Amino acid sequence: MTYKSALHWCVVAAVALNSQAVFFGVFNPISIRGAQEVFQLLLAGYVVGIYLPKHMMTKTFPFTDIALLTLIFASWGSSAIFAYLMYGQPIPYGLLEDRRILDGLIYFPVVEAIRARIISTDTLLKTIFFSALACAFFSLVIDPLQTKQVGERTLNLEHGGNQRAGRITIGVHYMAITCFVLAVWGMAKKQPAWYGAVLFLLGVLFFAAQSRLLFLTTVIVLVMMVLNSWRTRLIAAGGMVMCAGLVVVFQQEIILLLATHFPVYAELLGNQYLQTSARSHTIGTIFRELNEHYYMGHGALSLQWNNGFHRVYGQHFFLADVGWVGVLFRYGIFAPLFVGAYLLVILRLYKSMPQVTEARFVKAGMLYLLILSVTQAPLEYRGFIGGLIFAIGEGARYMYAYRAVKQRKLASIERD
Repeated sequence: MTYKSALHWCVVAAVALNSQAVFFGVFNPISIRGAQEVFQLLLAGYVVGIYLPKHMMTKTFPFTDIALLTLIFASWGSSAIFAYLMYGQPIPYGLLEDRRILDGLIYFPVVEAIRARIISTDTLLKTIFFSALACAFFSLVIDPLQTKQVGERTLNLEHGGNQRAGRITIGVHYMAITCFVLAVWGMAKKQPAWYGAVLFLLGVLFFAAQSRLLFLTTVIVLVMMVLNSWRTRLIAAGGMVMCAGLVVVFQQEIILLLATHFPVYAELLGNQYLQTSARSHTIGTIFRELNEHYYMGHGALSLQWNNGFHRVYGQHFFLADVGWVGVLFRYGIFAPLFVGAYLLVILRLYKSMPQVTEARFVKAGMLYLLILSVTQAPLEYRGFIGGLIFAIGEGARYMYAYRAVKQRKLASIERD
């Protein structure tokens, strides 16, 4: 095995691990404690030990690279500082609590491998595809009763119950973005058979993962991908409005049907969701705290330090479930800086993407992250997906420019 081949397989392994399939999660029965932290240390070690020295010597830092690098480390460090200033939590505990931000560092080894032509974007898409299939396989063959049944986190404990018993979440985000990969392949090769695989993955997301927003977001993005014109998109939007109207008309019948098999979905249609869910409780608490402290950042508390937020706000306060509202709580008046920088990276990459096959996937992935950010902050909790999507987009843009320069040189030589 050559050195370049070894690097190729290292990148493939990193992208496969990035699926989070073996990383610890409440509903992941095959997770390994500590695996995610080791992976984060390896990513940070690569950035500090290899990436930065290399680019400091050449003095070349592409905009997307420097923007993401600054955004990741600034948000990671400032959250820990805010938690120290507001609650007195030692900074190391704050860094430990927000370590998931470092998942976004997957961008750097992947984009560098593409630029060095160690791996192609097509190979990366295939790696995501096979990783998602493996995740779907384990989600179906593992006994749901092996999962830790913690139920829906709700304030109304009498009616909350164990509504997500049997739920399994193994690499669910890879399954979601693989639907976009399959849609791109299906449209490019005009092979409808790919859509069968999309339906299979959507079925796993609905029945095994039972993630409501994730499933709905994936479906919405797929609809936007398949419909090529604004006219058909408007027709589809009208169809969605009609479906919503039918849900309202037959609300009780639908609730009864779902409550029998999937109570976690039935809860969304119930009248008590906004009053009893942990998410609504967390949002209300956040805005009360921000008003009392003049919208200063609060950071994030670690459970390993005096029982974290549970000691301050009770057992039903979860920053991971409230998206941009959680970002506002973490960084206060500085939140628009972080959100604006993140959106600037997306906008710049979106506008600079060439008309290549990967462009459809990257744009779909960006839309997916933006919709999902309503409840899941993309940088703090979904950096592993954002970093990978940005790397594929930046890599595709770089290779397109590289091939264009090479073709111009060949044409110049032929003319001479």
